[in-house]
Amino acid sequence: MDKIDIKVLNFMFKICHRHKFEDQIPEDIVQIIREYIVSRNLTVHLKETISRRKKKYYEFGWDRDDLLTELVSLSAKSFIPHVESLKSTHIKTMNKWFLDPRKHNMKFEAELNSKAEVMTEIILNQERYLPGFKYFYEYNWVYTNEKDDVTFEGDLLFISEVGIMAVVEVKHINQAHLKENRKEIKSQVKKLKYLADKQFDSSVVAVIGLYANHDKNGQIVLDYIDIYDKMLAKKARRFLEKESDTSSDSISE
Repeated sequence: MDKIDIKVLNFMFKICHRHKFEDQIPEDIVQIIREYIVSRNLTVHLKETISRRKKKYYEFGWDRDDLLTELVSLSAKSFIPHVESLKSTHIKTMNKWFLDPRKHNMKFEAELNSKAEVMTEIILNQERYLPGFKYFYEYNWVYTNEKDDVTFEGDLLFISEVGIMAVVEVKHINQAHLKENRKEIKSQVKKLKYLADKQFDSSVVAVIGLYANHDKNGQIVLDYIDIYDKMLAKKARRFLEKESDTSSDSISE
């Protein structure tokens, strides 16, 4: 499927997430998706809904598990030309972070740990917290809505070799009532995930959202905002592990 590029994959991953498109999908992309569906004998439905505000939404649906596995594989192939650029960005962002004097001012109110310490822990041990997303893309990234003169700021961005971006938020980790506020926190991360997708959609195939938390032993963990994001991250990780094993076998031979 040579026609399936990063832009098309971005639409297809959204479809897998039961995304409601506010705008009609471009006809050329719909045609590519139709051809893909026919080639894979997939059962699919298209639903058009109208909200109470008379706004139309467009939804596709199909079995996700096998499809996600194949889409991750297609994404990895589409992303090969961009890997070297990602490696360069990773090095530059790492250097920028560790040389940035402003990070020492990122304090959590009334807490011993600074925001910078939590972020640094995740950055240095990325494979422990977010396996498969080894490229550190940006920190304290900003999305500005010029129309409404509103600015949003996220904490960390990572990208995997299959082109999936991870939005990681840490600013809530030391809140006294984090468990009680989890729904609100997930909503905020979901908003940042949506904005990251708007800002980077031409360069990534999908965006997932996570937030930092403490486990029962007081250790830092990253929680996914929904089951789909967790599933997608798992698919990406398994694909990369399989590719690594295959590469190792080839070298040993």
